[in-house]
Amino acid sequence: MNIKETIHLADRSVVLQQIDLKYFGPDEFGKKPTQEDLNCSECFKKNITVGSAKSRPDGELEYICEDCSILDFQKMHDFPSLEAAAAYRRRMFDVSYLFLETLLDDYLAKNAIDIDAVEEDEVDTVMTIGRSLYEELPKDVLEDITYLDDLDELKSRLDILITNENCVGRFYEALDFDQKSMEMVDKIMAKLDPEEQAFFMSIFSSAFEDILDEDIIDLENISL
Repeated sequence: MNIKETIHLADRSVVLQQIDLKYFGPDEFGKKPTQEDLNCSECFKKNITVGSAKSRPDGELEYICEDCSILDFQKMHDFPSLEAAAAYRRRMFDVSYLFLETLLDDYLAKNAIDIDAVEEDEVDTVMTIGRSLYEELPKDVLEDITYLDDLDELKSRLDILITNENCVGRFYEALDFDQKSMEMVDKIMAKLDPEEQAFFMSIFSSAFEDILDEDIIDLENISL
């Protein structure tokens, strides 16, 4: 998303309110996760909270800490303060997280479970499908929502967008497709030797993410 096209461009001094997230925010002590094995390629700080990354000529990634990433963002887009730059930059992520939390909350309620009871691979599946759906939302409508000052209005308009785009219904269609796909894979894997299994999974895993972005296909009539 290009910050120079946002509705608040006329006043870069605006410090947008932070969205209160349940699952993606800082921990109870206000701390964000750190990567103990990573150093910042700009300030050389160790054990960083990653803010961004860039590719080196050799193809390897260089990681930049959150503080340096915000400073770079401020300079790039001419914000008068780090606070305003950090707030705008945060919104670029947090609205997508709020969208994902909406889907995750619906999933938890439907299955009558708490987040702590959900297996990590289940959460990963929800996140993968959710990110795909988020990328399909109309960009102009989403951008108008993202940089609103009033958080109640932001959440209300995001809920309307989710309803209009039938995101929850499409989410469960994709989730059902994922489950049927995994059942199909288990049946195939049971008939293969270890070498064949490795070859099959290398092909399946690369193709599966592409399929999630397309129309849901019918697996009901596939027999193995």
